[in-house]
Amino acid sequence: MSNKYGKMREKLLRTRDMLVEDVRDIERRIADPADYVPFDDAEQGVVDAEKEMQFSLLSHKEAQLNRIDEALGRLARGKYGLCRLCSRRIRPRRLRAVPSAEYCVSCQHEYERETAPDNSPRGHAHFESYSTDGDAGCLAAARSIRRF
Repeated sequence: MSNKYGKMREKLLRTRDMLVEDVRDIERRIADPADYVPFDDAEQGVVDAEKEMQFSLLSHKEAQLNRIDEALGRLARGKYGLCRLCSRRIRPRRLRAVPSAEYCVSCQHEYERETAPDNSPRGHAHFESYSTDGDAGCLAAARSIRRF
């Protein structure tokens, strides 16, 4: 592994440790049946909504953890900092902001535009207005994305 990304690796590992602890805390809250017994159906609804919120938060944290693990894997394979679509270098400023970034800004915006539901405002955005890299190669690669 290159020293070039040593600080980024440390940041990813710190973030990973925090996420692992968050996931454990949420799993404990979900698994621990509260001593509180709802008085009526309305209170039961509040309890159910809280549990649903915990499951949603758990899912979000696990997804973040997976992205961090994938970034650490790319780092170990020497692929960190390269856009997975166009293979160009992801700008350091973007990596500092989003250490788990898989795509350059251009490809990320196109990916989001292409995978957004048809009724989403993102689905109607003009890709060129988001292009900050100015790389024609990124534009071509990003436009090759197909909907899942």
